[in-house]
Amino acid sequence: MSSSSRLPLLLAGLFLFCFTFFSANKETGSDPKLSFLVGQAILDHGTVRLDAYQDDILIDFPFADYVTQYDQIIERDGRYYAYFPVGPSVLSLPFVGVYRLLGKDMRTYDNFELQIGLAALSVTAVFSLLYLTGTHLVSRRAALLISFFAVAGSSLSSTLGTALWSLNFSTFFIALILWLLVRDLDGRPFNPILLGLLLFLTYFSRPSTAVFIAPVLAYLLWQRRPQFWLVALSALLPLLAFFAWSRFTYGSWLPDYYSLSRFQIERPPMWVGILGNLLSPSRGLLWFSPFFWLLPIGILVFRRELTRQPLFWLCLAWFTLQLGIVSRAVIWWGGFSFGPRLLSDALPGLVLLLFLIWREAALRYSLPEQRRLAGLFLFLGLVSMAIHAAGLYRGATARWNLAAFPMRTALSGPLGDFFDPRYTQFLADNEMVCALTNAKTGAYLALDEPLLPYTLGQPIPWDADTRVNQRVGAALLDPPSPAALPAAAPALPRPFSAYLPLLYSNGNQAAFLGWQDPAAARGTRWNDCARAAIVLELPDRPLPPGPLGLTLRGEPLFGPQPLRLAVNGTAAGETLWTEQDQEITFPIPTALLRPGALNTFSFEFPEARPFPPRLEYYRLRLDDTAHAISLQELRLGSPPEP
Repeated sequence: MSSSSRLPLLLAGLFLFCFTFFSANKETGSDPKLSFLVGQAILDHGTVRLDAYQDDILIDFPFADYVTQYDQIIERDGRYYAYFPVGPSVLSLPFVGVYRLLGKDMRTYDNFELQIGLAALSVTAVFSLLYLTGTHLVSRRAALLISFFAVAGSSLSSTLGTALWSLNFSTFFIALILWLLVRDLDGRPFNPILLGLLLFLTYFSRPSTAVFIAPVLAYLLWQRRPQFWLVALSALLPLLAFFAWSRFTYGSWLPDYYSLSRFQIERPPMWVGILGNLLSPSRGLLWFSPFFWLLPIGILVFRRELTRQPLFWLCLAWFTLQLGIVSRAVIWWGGFSFGPRLLSDALPGLVLLLFLIWREAALRYSLPEQRRLAGLFLFLGLVSMAIHAAGLYRGATARWNLAAFPMRTALSGPLGDFFDPRYTQFLADNEMVCALTNAKTGAYLALDEPLLPYTLGQPIPWDADTRVNQRVGAALLDPPSPAALPAAAPALPRPFSAYLPLLYSNGNQAAFLGWQDPAAARGTRWNDCARAAIVLELPDRPLPPGPLGLTLRGEPLFGPQPLRLAVNGTAAGETLWTEQDQEITFPIPTALLRPGALNTFSFEFPEARPFPPRLEYYRLRLDDTAHAISLQELRLGSPPEP
């Protein structure tokens, strides 16, 4: 390859590295959070057990929290192990070792720093392997075009670039195996021992890749029978060693995450998962990466040529199996994620199909027709790239996960919010998130007796929701039908957001809509929407004579902030909040209140605005939340003396 042809490849790789490395939305504190800590335990203590860290704070949380709350650490016979796959921990040892030599500690945010760098590096590595694969099937220019947008415009960037998941490792090994298989067809035979080891490493990284390994072995038995047996043996031997190690370490032939018992629980119908992963507006592959629409069209147009190629059947069988397994998962939507996260490691197979289709198109069509096809792919690729840039950089697309119902609930569509085109995730903005989270809290408030009666005069602090916020999720797991809901559900203004919305204090409860998650606020509670509300249930007895006062204690965030208050839909006054640590009181005529019912105190913040863009952990933080005040405490009671 000449230096002039190498330059576009280097620039594309550098762009993809920066595209993911500097992204705002990171999931480094999620499933991969303890992978490097296990690597550190291996290096420092010679074991995968985490017993040595029982007295430590692991990235802001006590060790015990990971056992009792987050289920990321499991206990076996008095010993503690990370729940998620051990493969990424072992494969990361060289990088963790270098960081340890530099004085870094995986119990701290050094962990996230290393994850961010390796995640971006893995995206670039997958792109490079896809490009190399393509050069054996199409021109270098076509290979660069397809591989670049296949990564930038898919979950290969918006998922793999957010953390060092087990998906990062499995996708890398899968892309490497596909490259070896394609080179083999181009007259460069693969090393059977190496291929077998790579097949094992895909499973070691992520057990669900068994749906890839089986079609590859079938392909080799069909096309390369002499090499098949050596490949199978080279994969089997380390697998048997892994079984023995697991038996010795955990007392079972496989660690929990690798066990088939994970699949032996009740699941939604498979057709829901298939439809969701392909066509739903908030998880569908064909919505999030529209250039993949060219696949079914190309397969239909070139069906005779493609069906003669074993690689076509390998990729088709593999994707079908992966789609079926993912769609049968309990959480087919991939949890807190962007787009079809669980299909990420199947995407190299779809890219290989694109290469095969492009090769047939180049043989059949004239040069002007090929240019028109390239222009169509370029357009769809740019659209796809813009979609996944939103997933990487826009805060609202991440917060959308906190608001949307993946399955049907009382106030969602028949298949849940993930299927509602009005709430498409990659189009999410603050207004959409506010509206969705309002529905979430509204569903709870519509249940019978959702709140305890408020005791007048008692304060409700900013963080008093920890004892009851789980009731929201529990109430929505098996929601009532719309016909069973009370007819007098409260009329709540939109847009709102309500992350962990219920507050509890000294017998008092309130629902906060349009306010920040108190766990993240650390000492205060900001509004997240230009309109926000507080809902109280007043006791069923006569109110004291004369007006009451709604007192708020806190401070404005951006200088003096005007506030407007409405009580149960009726304007009740406005004021200007000017000072820090200030109490302001709105006089509330008792005629506006409803004893024995829910009462909504709605605030409008005309000058609410987001914080300016800022750099955090090497990434540019962009958000469109509408902040105005910082709330520490509120109470409804007799107004203070003048």
